[in-house]
Amino acid sequence: MQAMQKNEKASIKHCVIFRNHQSPGNVLMLTAALRDLHRCYPNQFQTDVRSTCPELWANSPYITPLDESDPSVRTVQCHYPLIHQSNQLPYHFIHGFIDYLHEQLGLQIRPTAFRGDIHLSEEEKQWFSPVEEMVGEGIPFWIIVGGGKQDFTIKWWSHNRQELRRGIIWPCRISGRQGYNGQHRLETA
Repeated sequence: MQAMQKNEKASIKHCVIFRNHQSPGNVLMLTAALRDLHRCYPNQFQTDVRSTCPELWANSPYITPLDESDPSVRTVQCHYPLIHQSNQLPYHFIHGFIDYLHEQLGLQIRPTAFRGDIHLSEEEKQWFSPVEEMVGEGIPFWIIVGGGKQDFTIKWWSHNRQELRRGIIWPCRISGRQGYNGQHRLETA
């Protein structure tokens, strides 16, 4: 076991801290890029992250605490300029950070899964579903987050469209009221 750990450490070539201080959805896509970096280049990187959503990185096997002041550690401010070609090229948001890391790290990372990469702790895996607690039955459910950001018009749906979508997906719903910093309060039935 110790020999294997020494060999793994010996093969690590790069230590990188990735930075992104955008909204949770953006950071979620960065979790996918980090996963794919490690899957495409196993044992070649030690990575750490500085982001607005540290909870999204909790329990990730791809995170190793790194010191920014260590001269052997590189810091990369993560962007996704591919988004500016989204009307011309057939790419999903998941490709945005991956494409940027191609340029920054000189690699050819490919998506290995079409989703973000969140790891639950063993304790979290044992939790009861809040929906199960409310209805007394373990049923599948979706969490629909109505509202959005106003940087792109596609990210904001009107209340009427949210209601129509919910009625199509599941006519019986558990409803609530949620606001975000007092801005653009969403009300549901």
